[in-house]
Amino acid sequence: YVIDVFRYAYPRKGFFEKNFKISGRENVDKALAEGKGIILVSFHLGNLDMGVRILSANGYKVSAIVDNLQIKQLDTILQESRSLGGAQIISVKAASHMLLDILRRNEILALMLDNPNCLKGAKVKLGQKWVLFPSGAATMAIRTGARVIPCAVVRISNTNFHAIAGKPIEYQPSGDLTEDIRIITQKMVTALEDLTRQYIDQWYVFH
Repeated sequence: YVIDVFRYAYPRKGFFEKNFKISGRENVDKALAEGKGIILVSFHLGNLDMGVRILSANGYKVSAIVDNLQIKQLDTILQESRSLGGAQIISVKAASHMLLDILRRNEILALMLDNPNCLKGAKVKLGQKWVLFPSGAATMAIRTGARVIPCAVVRISNTNFHAIAGKPIEYQPSGDLTEDIRIITQKMVTALEDLTRQYIDQWYVFH
């Protein structure tokens, strides 16, 4: 991942067309046709930065929630490359109304679920353990009706990648907000767990 950040900071013309296989683009297009936006969720599996950039390269309006690095110079290098294709980069501390506006414009919002600093959220099962996951994605989905799509960008060779967009998470709100958030978060985590098992060596596990 670190090598990719520098190797592909300024990719040559035609890089995304030549080096990427895309699966599930129809899931993205169908969800956008509903007009309520998309929340792309992923673990730190493979290289989701590249996924944000390939979406931009294919004409999708996408914004990504990111953590800023403490080393300012390194953070500048990372954020500039992320936004090269036109993606909007949003600090994790951004106001929530900004995120809701993105979805209400029927655009794509991308975020990571396996936050190592999560102190409050929904307790769900990952493997055989109960783990606390951020509840923001589920809350925004309920408030806006946006579709939640699990995704990943994994390496399939030294210079080739596979971008995967899964089927949207299906849920039926019950009216109990706390329970709805927990159920939706569990569905997201389960879908991402299934995807991660296929590429377990590419999952960056935080400690």
